[in-house]
Amino acid sequence: MSGVRELLREKYQEVMKVEDLADMLRITKQTLYIQMSKGDFPIPYGKIGKHYLFNTEHVADWLEEPSSEQSHQSISVEEPRA
Repeated sequence: MSGVRELLREKYQEVMKVEDLADMLRITKQTLYIQMSKGDFPIPYGKIGKHYLFNTEHVADWLEEPSSEQSHQSISVEEPRA
């Protein structure tokens, strides 16, 4: 198991909530929901009731992907509206 994987499992167990992932990525929950609603969110997720959940292993896989412009820019920060 890699260091990133171990740290994520230690802190979040097997599942991360929207709040956890947004905090880890340093984006707002709203930005995360917007990205998910676009249908091209790069990290697989599930929904139980009204709660979206992310498998910690999938988050680790995404973080460990080779840093290509395309893979890590898919989560973008929305510009504030004036």
